[in-house]
Amino acid sequence: MYNAKSVLVDVIMTTFNHEYYIKDAIESVLNQKTGFRYRLIIANDSSSDRTALICKYYAERYPEIIIYLENDINKGLLANYHQCFKISYSKYIAILEGDDYWIDDAKLQNQADILEEDVSIGLVHTDYKVYYQEINKLKNRPSYQKRKSKKKQGYIFDELVKENFICSLTVMFRSSLIREIDFNYMYESKYSTIDYHFWLEMSLISKVYYLDKICGVYRVSNSSVSNNKEFYKKNKFAQTRINTLAYFYGKKYNRFDLDAIKREFINVEILRAIKSGEYSFVYNNIDKINIIYMMRILYKALLRI
Repeated sequence: MYNAKSVLVDVIMTTFNHEYYIKDAIESVLNQKTGFRYRLIIANDSSSDRTALICKYYAERYPEIIIYLENDINKGLLANYHQCFKISYSKYIAILEGDDYWIDDAKLQNQADILEEDVSIGLVHTDYKVYYQEINKLKNRPSYQKRKSKKKQGYIFDELVKENFICSLTVMFRSSLIREIDFNYMYESKYSTIDYHFWLEMSLISKVYYLDKICGVYRVSNSSVSNNKEFYKKNKFAQTRINTLAYFYGKKYNRFDLDAIKREFINVEILRAIKSGEYSFVYNNIDKINIIYMMRILYKALLRI
């Protein structure tokens, strides 16, 4: 089934100031048991800590597996990922950021088997756990997300428009699908994350398969920055989602109500601003508050408790 000489899977790992986590990430890739060749492409976005030293150590120790890229200046998440995709020539691509890690040594093998067996499937994702760094607790992801993943398979674009329930560290997808990605739009819109755009694009033209197996750990840590800066960081992340949906509404697919999504988005951000104490944001957007949407948001939150 597999050509032993060719690289079947490239694992893309972007990293920035992950000195306390990068070792676990790298070793979880090296621990993979496969019947095919795979590579690990690490892109260090000009870290200021010991991340570079750790990456270089592993790259020198495993030159047949690891390709190490080090940026002289900080390029940002999108450009850091983009350079990795440009040098990848594998049939499939998996993603693992430098602060996450895998816990299933058969992850790559199981996902590659699924993709090899069914050419209509473009992406395979799995279950995962969440590690809360500050309180040192490892938990299962929310049960409603798992139920959605199990139920929503196949051509799931309509479901992904409502909510992104695919976690980057769990995916493997066909590298040919990268050709469909409009990186120029992502740069122009100053995307702070890339995964949602990728999954929507791929789900438009291929099936998505969910492997109900816990394969990795998503690490969550509270930064030491002030609430004000944290709010705007989250706000920028949320704005990327709106820009993503606007792209697909305008150029690809327009069966969803973009205006309704935008109204709900601004109300979510207002609630976040109140929680963070960023009242200037609330004041500047007070005319956009919609009681119906606000109640809907609170109702959804209660359902997930």
